[in-house]
Amino acid sequence: MYLSRLQIENFRLFGSCDEDRHLDLELSSGLNLLVGENDSGKSCIVDALRMLLGTLSEEYYPITPEDFHRSGQKLIDENDD
Repeated sequence: MYLSRLQIENFRLFGSCDEDRHLDLELSSGLNLLVGENDSGKSCIVDALRMLLGTLSEEYYPITPEDFHRSGQKLIDENDD
């Protein structure tokens, strides 16, 4: 058995299906590689898989409200006054 498809919606940099900003990734049996520029979503995909499978690394970072994508809302910068 293998994971053949991964869909991520409204998690970190991936937005909603309605806005076509989600991830719909087809996977093949065997080895699949994630390759891309910095900040392109590779770690987001791995973290989503960890949540799905219920596995945690030794460096556990809990999910926070900032992990969920909200279209059109600016994140608050602590340095902005």
